[in-house]
Amino acid sequence: MPTPRIDLRALIDERPFGRYQLLVTALCALIVFLDGFDTQAIGYVAPPSCTRWVSNEQRSVQSSRRVSSASRSAH
Repeated sequence: MPTPRIDLRALIDERPFGRYQLLVTALCALIVFLDGFDTQAIGYVAPPSCTRWVSNEQRSVQSSRRVSSASRSAH
């Protein structure tokens, strides 16, 4: 006896859009929103942070140069 074929498109079209599908859709939309917000926030916060980071690195390089020059002059 052959197995009956199921028309998947018709089966999906006949079913109502239930609470579960609505919940999954809402959660996906929330994830996309939060991911976009994260990207926007990084674009806003990154330039001042990079400026501070570079200036701190420059300070540490300058202080290490002072220490190395002081140690050379001590010998």
